[in-house]
Amino acid sequence: MLDKIHLNTPINAKLRLYLLHHAGGSHMFYRAWQRELPDWIEFIAIELPGRGLSFGKACLESIEDILEALLPVIKTDKPFAFFGHSMGALITYELTLKLQARCIYPLWIGLSAFKPPHIKRAELVHRALMTENQFLDYLKTLGDISGLTEDKHAMKIMLEIIRKDFKAIDDFNMSESKIDNKTAVGLFYGKEDSEVTYEMMKGWPDYISGRCTTYGFRGGHFYLQEVKSEVINKIALEINEII
Repeated sequence: MLDKIHLNTPINAKLRLYLLHHAGGSHMFYRAWQRELPDWIEFIAIELPGRGLSFGKACLESIEDILEALLPVIKTDKPFAFFGHSMGALITYELTLKLQARCIYPLWIGLSAFKPPHIKRAELVHRALMTENQFLDYLKTLGDISGLTEDKHAMKIMLEIIRKDFKAIDDFNMSESKIDNKTAVGLFYGKEDSEVTYEMMKGWPDYISGRCTTYGFRGGHFYLQEVKSEVINKIALEINEII
């Protein structure tokens, strides 16, 4: 089962926004947003099994399994949208394609810090097979991991969760279909992100039929932690213009 964490409880929300976290992440990645959320959007953080509230349970081992678990969770009784960061962006893209095949269309999706399909499909990476030192060195390129390495026992547990998520990503053959023009798209990236650069993000419009806007922010792969107010404001602005 997936956990849904309501970050706010607006009475008259115009739209429901589902937030999807990165590899190894949890709903806590978005918890810091709580005090700055507009009251006309209902924000719901989706948490994959095996971490956070369901720590100790089995992780879902493939993107296909994650998508199948997500489909029944999404409520469509009012306009809805997705925002996904890194692995969450991959899930957002694939979930949107699954829904539009059923003639169900998110009003808006935000894709943050993930490579477009043609770049992802061309890569032959197996990060789950890296040695511990190689894996830690790789994670350092994404951001500060000092909090991860302080407790060696906890680090071993967390690395196992992160490896499983990366294995699911690297084993997945990404779709190449276009997002329907009924769904607007926002592209988000960190200007100092060496993993997913602006040049890579520029390839996403080839997979988007309708409105598409790109936003760059100061910071690296986890730029959201540094500029959360700016990101929330851009999301709200995007949705407000089309709802």
